[in-house]
Amino acid sequence: MGKKCHVEFSAAPYSYDVVWKEVEGLPPSHVFEVQDKGSLNGALSKLQHARDIWRPKLFFVITGEKDRSKVDLLLKPYVQGTFHRIAGETLVLTPEVVDQIHTVLMGHTEVLRRFIED
Repeated sequence: MGKKCHVEFSAAPYSYDVVWKEVEGLPPSHVFEVQDKGSLNGALSKLQHARDIWRPKLFFVITGEKDRSKVDLLLKPYVQGTFHRIAGETLVLTPEVVDQIHTVLMGHTEVLRRFIED
């Protein structure tokens, strides 16, 4: 996708699962948090902080839940409460959707390369 990818990107006080940068030396343009175990509150806090300092596109991948309606039900108290400011800006994905996107994109690498070339 033409981005610089960093896994386990540290930026005090947090470490983000994945960030993409348009150019090295600039703040992240995309921030990804993967919720596997641990606190939903902690993961959403990271995304909220990223939004406050960088204004990136936000992505939240929730593992263990295949049904999108269950994911929405799980997140509803958080995004209607403390994290309401990022609710409309955060794309919530399941691992299955990420796999589908990856499969489609990898099937069209040459076309994508032409779209992002300078």
